[in-house]
Amino acid sequence: MKIPGKTIITILATLLLISPVMAIYGCDGSNGTKEPTKTTEKTPIIDGKVKITIGNHTDITGVSSNAQIVITKALKDMAAYYTDNEIIPGIEFKVESYDGQFDPAKDIPGYEWLKNKGADVMFTGVAATTVTLKPMLEEDEMVMFTVMPEREAFEPPGWVFGAGQISVQYEIYTLLEWIAENDPDFPQDRPARIGGTCWEEPYGMGALEAMEKYAKAHPDLYEWVDGPVNHYTFIWDTEVQMLKDCDYVHPPIPPQAFLKTYRDAGYKAKFIGTDAHIAFLGLLGDAGLWDFVDGHWLVKPAQWWTDEGPVLDLTHTLLETYRADEIDNIRRTGVSYLATQQIYVMFELIKATAEAVGPENVNSRTIYDTAQSFSIIVDGCPHSYNPNKTTSSDALAVYYLNAEDQEMYRADDAWLPVIYEP
Repeated sequence: MKIPGKTIITILATLLLISPVMAIYGCDGSNGTKEPTKTTEKTPIIDGKVKITIGNHTDITGVSSNAQIVITKALKDMAAYYTDNEIIPGIEFKVESYDGQFDPAKDIPGYEWLKNKGADVMFTGVAATTVTLKPMLEEDEMVMFTVMPEREAFEPPGWVFGAGQISVQYEIYTLLEWIAENDPDFPQDRPARIGGTCWEEPYGMGALEAMEKYAKAHPDLYEWVDGPVNHYTFIWDTEVQMLKDCDYVHPPIPPQAFLKTYRDAGYKAKFIGTDAHIAFLGLLGDAGLWDFVDGHWLVKPAQWWTDEGPVLDLTHTLLETYRADEIDNIRRTGVSYLATQQIYVMFELIKATAEAVGPENVNSRTIYDTAQSFSIIVDGCPHSYNPNKTTSSDALAVYYLNAEDQEMYRADDAWLPVIYEP
C-alpha cells in the first residue's frame, strides 16, 4: 500500500525504513468496537494492587518498525522496573501493544482495541497517530503520551502530552541561534547560506519551514537558499544542485543517499539536524559515510549514551536487567532506546498523581489534572506542563559528530532554553 506523504511524519517513523526483525509484544491487530467512554472510573485492584494498563499504539510491521520495536522495549522495561521495584507503592503496570503498521487507517481501530484491553492511558511513538486521535481523546478524556510530537496535536493544548519532546520547529530555532553564536566556522563577513531538503512529509517540511522563517527573521545572520521537496525517491541530484552553495544543509530523513551524492559532487556545507538523523549513526558506519558528517551539528531534547546522569544510569540498569543479551545491538540502533528519558517523565507524572490522589484513584482524568502544574528535572534538563503547555521539554542540548571515533559528543554543557519564535 502506498502511504500518503502527509502521514510519513516522524523521526522515528522515517527513522529506519528497514524490515522488522521480529513481531513481538502480542499485537494481534484486532479492531475494537467499544463505544467511546469517559475514563474517570476507578482503576481495577488486583491482589491488593492497582493495575495501570498503558495502551501502546505502535508499529511492529510497518516502515517505522525498527525504531518503534526498540521504543516499545524501553516502555515495557520501564513499566517492569517501576512494578518490580514498587517505585509507586500500590501500583503495578501492564503494557498492551497494538500494531498500527504505520497505517493511518488503523489509528482509530487501534485506539478502540486498546481501550477494550483496559488501557488507562495511551502511549505512541508515531506522531501522526496523535493528530488523528486528538478529537477522540478529548471526547473520552483519555490521556495520550508521545515521544514524537506533531505540533498540530498540541495546538490548542488538550489530552495529548509530549513526554520529553517538542515540535521540530522549536528545535530548529534553538539550533540556528546556537550555531550563529558558537560555530567557529560561521561566516563573519556575510550571512550564512542555509537550506535543506526532505521527502514530502510533515516532519522534514516542518524543519525546512522553520529554517526559512528563522533566516527571514534574522537576515543579518542567515540567507535562505532553498528547501526542495523530494517525492519519495532516493535520487537527490536535483536537490543537491539547488543546495550546492550552502554553508549549512539540513539533510533528508533517511540521509545516507543524499549525503553521499552531496559529498561526491564536491560540496562542502556543514550538515545540521535533529534526533531523526541520529537514528542512522550505525548505518552511516556501514556505508562508510562518517567522514562526510564530521562536525555535523545536532540538537536533542535528551542526553546521549556518552553523557552522565541518574536517568541515563537508570537506562543502563534497564538494559542490564531486562535486555542483557541485546545491549550492543540496542545501543547500535542509536536513539530509540534512549526514549527511556522521555518515558521517565510519564512515569513520574503518574507517580505524582498517585501521591496526590491515592493509587486507587489514578486514571486519565487525575493524571491530566496533575499535569496542569507538574515539573521535573531529568539529568539536568527542566521539564514542565501547565494548562497552556503540553510538551514537557523546557531546554535542549547541542551535539556534534566526530568521524575519528565515529561517536557523538556534547557541544555545549549548557541546556539551552527552547526558542518558540524565530
